[in-house]
Amino acid sequence: METRIQPMLDHHLVQFVEEVDRGEEEKLLGDAYARLFPIDWPEPFGLVMIESIACGAPVIAYRAGSVPEVVDAGLTGFIVETIEDSVAALEKVQFLDRKALPRSV
Repeated sequence: METRIQPMLDHHLVQFVEEVDRGEEEKLLGDAYARLFPIDWPEPFGLVMIESIACGAPVIAYRAGSVPEVVDAGLTGFIVETIEDSVAALEKVQFLDRKALPRSV
């Protein structure tokens, strides 16, 4: 944490948010531009992605595990292969219809 993560938290575009309750989490995710989910393991279920989409936050994730089953590319987010693809997807998030995202809140 001190050598690898903490230095990144000092960037002016980064805000570290500690544990929040359910209501705060829904607001935080609902107001988020997108959720970056750069997994490189076979995530079997994808609850983090499901929660994000349900709160209105598009997901940008690597094609691994359950990602293709959870993220509807071009609708609820983007499935990417590289860091460069992730950056390009961030530029496309603005064109998603966030009102079309399935919402539970």
